[in-house]
Amino acid sequence: GTVYSGFDGVDTTKKRFAFLKKMSATGNTIWERLYLPPSKATPQVYDVRRTSDGGFVLAGSDSYFPWILKVDSNGCEQGAGVCNPTDVEETIVNKTAKIKAYPNPAGNVLYIEGAEDKASYRLLNITGSVIRKGTFHSGINQLDLQDLATGMYILHTGSDVLKVVKE
Repeated sequence: GTVYSGFDGVDTTKKRFAFLKKMSATGNTIWERLYLPPSKATPQVYDVRRTSDGGFVLAGSDSYFPWILKVDSNGCEQGAGVCNPTDVEETIVNKTAKIKAYPNPAGNVLYIEGAEDKASYRLLNITGSVIRKGTFHSGINQLDLQDLATGMYILHTGSDVLKVVKE
């Protein structure tokens, strides 16, 4: 895939954000992260480099100061613990997804509809670790989430990537 960066337009809070976006080889968005520099001024990203641990370093400046940000391979800020949606805007999206996952946010059971028969899936936590894998059948499938902690997960099946929230 490809990773690119820049600065995003004004959001609903009227702030501008630096962004890092990872795309698949076919051009689908895998993930996109928005970052607000410490000064909260308009950021510019001048360079992005992949690090030996698979993460990235972004270098840029805002209206006042230069800044450097280290993120992991999922675009999550280093030292921030989990990639918290209140710290980093999560927009893991697949607008052309063939499958539907509901309810989302989910309680103890997530229903998956529209998967091809014998389609394999992986459920990842926010750090990218596979916590569950298996095979879907045609029709409606159930994914048991009872043993999972509250939080965000990523469901991969075929070319579909869906954000799943466990309440």
